[in-house]
Amino acid sequence: MTRPIVGVSLKAYFSLADARAWLIEAAGVVPGSVEFFVAPSYLAIPDGLEAFPDGTAAQDVSAEEPGPFTGEVTAAELEEAGVRYAVIGHAERRRLYGDTDEVVAAKTAAALRHGLVPVLCVGETEDGPDAAAVSVAQVRSALAGAPRGA
Repeated sequence: MTRPIVGVSLKAYFSLADARAWLIEAAGVVPGSVEFFVAPSYLAIPDGLEAFPDGTAAQDVSAEEPGPFTGEVTAAELEEAGVRYAVIGHAERRRLYGDTDEVVAAKTAAALRHGLVPVLCVGETEDGPDAAAVSVAQVRSALAGAPRGA
């Protein structure tokens, strides 16, 4: 039987010291019956990897390969660091930073090219009867360029 996957994003709530303390505490209480991942801030990723070597995520990933993209964190860097997951398409990224379905698809493709598991966030833009259709459309769009079997 497959273990349930549980993930948590620390967002930008924690100082670096508070994130370290939280990660150490969480590592001591997560049961082995679940596959757990944590998405700390970029500066706390090394601490995440120490606490959860197989379960650390980036809160976002650049759609670009390494190059002249100031402030971006590429999938290649995350792969090299040992990050396993990349959270892509979060409602806050869509709303505050303009991550369109096209941007989400490009980020998903970049993550897959570098062996990261994309954690696709969908929905949250619609309530009511259209919510499911919007979510399905977001998944289809994000995976449109993904290789089969990825």
